[in-house]
Amino acid sequence: MVITACFLHWVDTDQYRERQTNTRASDFSTNPFYPSPFSLVLSDHFTLDARLGGCNSALQPAEAALKEKESVMLGHYAQYSQHYITTLMIVTTLFFALPIFIAPIAWARAMRWTIPEHRHLAIYFGRCLGAFILVVEAAMLRSATTGTSFSYTFDMLFVVFTLMFVVHVYGAVKRIQPITETLEIGFWMILLVLNTLFYPATSITL
Repeated sequence: MVITACFLHWVDTDQYRERQTNTRASDFSTNPFYPSPFSLVLSDHFTLDARLGGCNSALQPAEAALKEKESVMLGHYAQYSQHYITTLMIVTTLFFALPIFIAPIAWARAMRWTIPEHRHLAIYFGRCLGAFILVVEAAMLRSATTGTSFSYTFDMLFVVFTLMFVVHVYGAVKRIQPITETLEIGFWMILLVLNTLFYPATSITL
């Protein structure tokens, strides 16, 4: 008796599953708005492609802009700008800023200037110039050690080098400076060229 009841229950369950399967199949075939398993798979596939495509389309302009920015960098050796600014800072601090600030008369004598009888004004202006150079050195030190404000420091150096070039050209034309200062004209021209070659931006923003 129990075996017969279990058999009938199994038959009824199997028939119920068959009817459910037929009903779903008819729904797939007759109802155009009823999504089929195949369409669901396709929709998921295209949705994933669309999402990936959206990500790729968002990344491609950024990558293109980055490559374009790197390709049009003004300084041909911009990737070495930190090494350049560090070397320049050390050299100009040792041979210009500190000697002029600490011992302006001794530096002037070494540069073949005629030392005046009254030296107080010469010492005053010499130390003012040395202090100004030390400010520029501090800006270069900040860029070299922190990696920030590179463009600003290079722009400031363009101004300094240009003004020093003009001052020395004027002194050479007026014949009011020793030969050592006249030879410095070439030095400032070289620095202007180097500043351009190592410039770490796409354009000069003076």
